[in-house]
Amino acid sequence: MPDRHPVRLLAALVVAATVAAAPARVAAQQVPAPASELPVRNVVVQVNPFTLITPDFVAGEIEFGVGSNTSLGVNALHFWPRRNRNTDDDTWIPSPFDFDEFDRFTNVDVVLRWYPGGRRLKNLSIGPSVGYYRQVSAVPSGCQACVSRTEESPTIGFQFDQRWIIGSSQRFTIGLGVGAQRLLNQPENTDLPFARIFPRFSMGWAF
Repeated sequence: MPDRHPVRLLAALVVAATVAAAPARVAAQQVPAPASELPVRNVVVQVNPFTLITPDFVAGEIEFGVGSNTSLGVNALHFWPRRNRNTDDDTWIPSPFDFDEFDRFTNVDVVLRWYPGGRRLKNLSIGPSVGYYRQVSAVPSGCQACVSRTEESPTIGFQFDQRWIIGSSQRFTIGLGVGAQRLLNQPENTDLPFARIFPRFSMGWAF
């Protein structure tokens, strides 16, 4: 029997058409903007979030775009575990972050990064580094006669990183990576390591 309520039939058809078209509209809204339409940032400033937890460890970096797929960055790491005096026997004990009485050190690197994806400051990068390393040898707890030893060395190496720039404004950054460097100053009886491999993790802001 034909429907005697054409308005009801029309409404049913409109609802059916709307439901059928909804997935297509949602999919269209979720399609990200093409890479060519995303803003290209010029500067990134990042810090290791553990810097906010303890003064024993400070790490950060700043990076400037110098080409469409290259950048020049400076990163620094300052690991300086505190020594707390044990009032019971007047000896020095390490802070909770002085694992096995690590040596204290400061490291600064200048890195020239290449982004093979073609967009500077974002995604995968690799590049050589040159820098400066300073180390103060740890003094064993309770050793009153022990004297710390300070040594310095220039360094060469490379860094391999992945950075994400996320958010609606494309400004919040997260970086993960690994670096390796060789210490060029290796005198006899040195406490300096021959080479270092270190992880990298930082968060920050792009400008």
